Amino acid sequence: MKAYADRNASESKVEVGDTVVLKHENRSKLDPNFKPERFTVTGLDGSDMVGCADKDGSVKRRNVSFAKKLRSPSAVGTEEPLGVAVEVPRPLESSDVVVPKESLRMSTREHHLPVRFQDYHMY
Repeated sequence: MKAYADRNASESKVEVGDTVVLKHENRSKLDPNFKPERFTVTGLDGSDMVGCADKDGSVKRRNVSFAKKLRSPSAVGTEEPLGVAVEVPRPLESSDVVVPKESLRMSTREHHLPVRFQDYHMY
């Protein structure tokens, strides 16, 4: 059982000084998973407990699995580009659309009722 549980286990990436959000303790199905308030990690207690302080200074202790690390605003946009140039298409204008005359032609096939409807009066 330990080997099965350890397959998906991973170390927490939360460190002292990180900005985190905490999970809702009693949430309804319409509430988001995490509270919008931001907390700063003030201390780690062992490998599973984290101490978080909000901007008012109140400290909360939670299991590290209830804390989600947020990326810092300076780190946003610093990812390496993929190196693939993507051309954004411009919107089509009425002069750009060319419809060939063959596609506007109606079918000249004769339509007949199936045999099972021969005795019905169809409009």
